[in-house]
Amino acid sequence: MNNIFNVLDIATDKNIIKSVIINYLYYCGLRVSELISLTVDNINKNDGVIKVCGKGSKERYLPINKHLCDLTMIYINRVRKSRYKGKYRNLLLSAKGEPLTRQDIYVIVKIVAREAGIKKEVHPHTLRHSFATHLLENGANIRTVQEMLGHSNIGTTQIYTHLSKEKLIEAYDLFWRD
Repeated sequence: MNNIFNVLDIATDKNIIKSVIINYLYYCGLRVSELISLTVDNINKNDGVIKVCGKGSKERYLPINKHLCDLTMIYINRVRKSRYKGKYRNLLLSAKGEPLTRQDIYVIVKIVAREAGIKKEVHPHTLRHSFATHLLENGANIRTVQEMLGHSNIGTTQIYTHLSKEKLIEAYDLFWRD
């Protein structure tokens, strides 16, 4: 993730939208469908939360950090404003003023991964997976992660509970080694 964030320079409009996409996928763990359906009205910058419409039209609220909130406002005021034709409320708009598609998001993620020098295949879901894994590795409760991901079944969230060998040893050492 560090390699990806290191290539996200917001000097150009093209890079701002790439940065917004990557940040929402990683820092909120959004599904692509949730990201492309996110509207300007779903963002509450004062409270630092977004309203997400997930699978089965289930709504949930997710916190967004100050960096993402500020980045979103830069995008809205600088990029989206110039693309907005009065028709769509979607947050992410193409250069033509139309909502970005699933395919657009996949292409942008692949481009950013390539720019970051990552050789492995990186998909939008890779960032969602990293979001969940990093939360769990850093002590988040699995129920909290379940809620943030919008999973109705805890079993779905448990997919993300695989821990690195280092984390397993660290946990063991905490309780059993001198």
